[in-house]
Amino acid sequence: MVRYAGGMEHSIGDGASITGIDLSAILVRDPAAQVGFYRDVLGIAPTKVDDGGRGAEFTLADGATFGVWNQGDGPESDGKVTFFAVADAGAAVEAIRKRGGTVGELIESPVCRMAFGADPDDNGFVIHQRTVRDDDARGHAAADPASIVGLDIASVFVSDPARSIAFYRDVLGLTPTEIDSQGRGAEFTLPDGATFGVWKPDLPHDKLPGSSGMFAVTNAYAAVARIRERGATISDPMETPVCFMAFGNDPEGHAYMIHQRKTTAAVARSA
Repeated sequence: MVRYAGGMEHSIGDGASITGIDLSAILVRDPAAQVGFYRDVLGIAPTKVDDGGRGAEFTLADGATFGVWNQGDGPESDGKVTFFAVADAGAAVEAIRKRGGTVGELIESPVCRMAFGADPDDNGFVIHQRTVRDDDARGHAAADPASIVGLDIASVFVSDPARSIAFYRDVLGLTPTEIDSQGRGAEFTLPDGATFGVWKPDLPHDKLPGSSGMFAVTNAYAAVARIRERGATISDPMETPVCFMAFGNDPEGHAYMIHQRKTTAAVARSA
């Protein structure tokens, strides 16, 4: 059993508990342009491209999967959605509803069972059960420090960190593993090793941007230089006590971050 900060207990093996992140994705209007950006500018090779042109998935060297998918004709969205992995989607949906969350009915696809929901800031999430698993489409370790090698954090921007932490802890059942001492957000490390975060950015406007996540590199300065050489605009790397990070936007305005953990800081300024 695992005891959460709110006093709740859930068994990791109960089928309803979230065990990882199957896919961190953004919903887009122009899949071809977005696939081109993440492939040609950020340098991530697609591992699955939809035959109907609806999007693609990119399996990174650390095993994480990032995807871009056509948003369709539905209402405008900030585009950010995280697919949380469970063993039994039906049991997970029932448990989330009992805890006060709103989540849709299960949808069956040829490869999964899934249900869509939203957090208090309307960030989308999907409860996702793979029924067909393909673990062969793995990326390969990058040969140079400027290449993206993984997804450090799949994150959402929020207006009220305490409220969002409570939602992901008490409704979705995730355990906070690091809570910001100034109350700006928290990180949740999942059983599969993936990290999900909620964070309140210091922005001068009320509209919170959708985020495609923090892409891991071993040299943030080299990665930023390469992205600029490919024609994109991205900020200079910013140093924090634990990382170096730079901020950019894809063609539809989704924020992304190039992120270098301090464990690889020795090569940070060699570019």
